[in-house]
Amino acid sequence: MVFTTLAREALPLIRYRTGDRAAWMEGPCACGSIMRRLGKVRGRIADLTSARTSLSMPQLDEAILSLPGIYSFKVVLQREAAGETLDLTLFCPESRATMLAADVRAVVKPLLDNPAAPSPAIRIHTCPPADLRWDSSGMIKRAIG
Repeated sequence: MVFTTLAREALPLIRYRTGDRAAWMEGPCACGSIMRRLGKVRGRIADLTSARTSLSMPQLDEAILSLPGIYSFKVVLQREAAGETLDLTLFCPESRATMLAADVRAVVKPLLDNPAAPSPAIRIHTCPPADLRWDSSGMIKRAIG
């Protein structure tokens, strides 16, 4: 999804890429507007997919960020000769790192279950929240597919 604001003069957004996947809806709006309608966001461009798993950032957000004490996370799906590994970095207080790593493993494992193929291994690292870094757009880069 890419936005361009037409009416803002002081700080316009020109071709602002959100990273979301969405589609236009067919048919007129019930309110009578003649403008095209945007459908529900279907996920992120950076969703993790492979031959063995299909995992979206919204699924991970809901599972991981619902655990108290986790500020954010990064995830990388590694493709290696021995198979795939889901590499998670949790940003959380050091005093709770071991407990939170076990909790995250418990909520992520069911998301990876695929009866047709072996699930990726889960590798978890922890970092203090002070290590969080933002990219040039002001967003935390959390997914690399």
